[in-house]
Amino acid sequence: MLALDIQHVRMKQHATDKAQALQCLVDILVEDQLVTPDYIHGLTVREQQSATYLGQGIAIPHGTPQSRQCILKTGIRLAHFPEGVVWDGENKIYLAVVIAAKSDEHLQVLQILTRALINDVADQVKQAQSAEQIISLLQAQPASLALHENLIATQVPALDVEDLIWQATQLLKQQKMVECGFLSGLNLNSMIHLGEAVWSITSNQHVLSPAVSLVKAEQVLSHQQEMLKTLVCIASNEQLDMQRFQRLMDILFDTEQVHTLNQEQDSHQLAQLIGAELIPDWPSRRIVLANAHGLHARPATHLVNMTKKFAGDILVAVDEGAYVSAKSLTKLLGCVLIWLCTK
Repeated sequence: MLALDIQHVRMKQHATDKAQALQCLVDILVEDQLVTPDYIHGLTVREQQSATYLGQGIAIPHGTPQSRQCILKTGIRLAHFPEGVVWDGENKIYLAVVIAAKSDEHLQVLQILTRALINDVADQVKQAQSAEQIISLLQAQPASLALHENLIATQVPALDVEDLIWQATQLLKQQKMVECGFLSGLNLNSMIHLGEAVWSITSNQHVLSPAVSLVKAEQVLSHQQEMLKTLVCIASNEQLDMQRFQRLMDILFDTEQVHTLNQEQDSHQLAQLIGAELIPDWPSRRIVLANAHGLHARPATHLVNMTKKFAGDILVAVDEGAYVSAKSLTKLLGCVLIWLCTK
C-alpha cells in the first residue's frame, strides 16, 4: 500500500507558472524512475480537461488513462512551492501531490489528503519549512464524532440485551464506522445505567471513526435487574471529538432529557434531541455510479462546478451515509473516497 513518506517530499521548488511546475513534477518522477519524460503530456492534458486543484493550497496533478503507458512504477511525490503557483486561474497552490498510478493503489493516499483538508491547513501548508511538517499536516486526523439520524433505530425486535447490542453494532458497521471485531469488544458487564431504562455501552476496539448509534427495543428488556429500553452504543478512538462527546453526555445524564429519550419513538425527533445530523426532508434522487471505483477528482470537480450555479444547498450522501455539500470538492472527495477504500 502506498503511503506518504518524508523521503518523497521535495521542498523549496520554484516555478513561475503552472506549465513550469508540471515539468518540475515530471522531472522529479523521472529522477525517481517512476515515469518516462513523456508523462508531461498526460499531466498537461489532464489539467486542460479540469484543473486538479484540491483546496487549501494543494493540487493533485495526475495523468490521463492514456498516459499510463508512460508509468514505470506506481508512486506519489510531493513538491512544495513556497512562492506559490497559480493553478486554476484563481487559486494558488503551495503543495503539489503528483500521482503516477498504474491502477487504483493511490486511492488510500487521496483519502488521507481529503480527511486532512477537513481542518484549515492552508496557512500551514504555505509556511511549511520541512518535509516533516508537510507529512505531519497531511496525516493529521481531525477530531470527529458521528451523530446521525441513520445511526438511530426504534421499535427494534430484540429477545435480550445481546440482540439489541448486535442491532446497534450493525448500524455502525453499515455506516463504515466500525469493522469486524467491534462487537466482541463490547462488555455487557461494563454497561452504564444512565437513568430510567436507558443504558450505554462503549468500545474502542476495531473503530474506524468515532460514532454513536442509538437503538430502542420494541419491548422492555431486563439487564442487571433493571429495565432496558434504549441502548446508546459508543464507538471511540483517539480521534474522538471530546467537546461534542461531552455535549452528548450532558444530555444523556440529564434526568429530563433521559426521560424524553426513553419515551420518544420517532428517530427524527430522537436525532434532534441528541444534536445529531438530520436526514434532509428534501426532494431527492438515488443514482448508481457507473464507475466501479466511484467518483474521482475530475468528475467530482465537474459536479462541484455544476452545483455552484444553483443558489440553494445540494447535499450528497453515499450508501445512506452522512450528507456533505456537493459544492465542496474537499468534502465530496472525502465522502466518496472513504467509500471507495472500504467498499
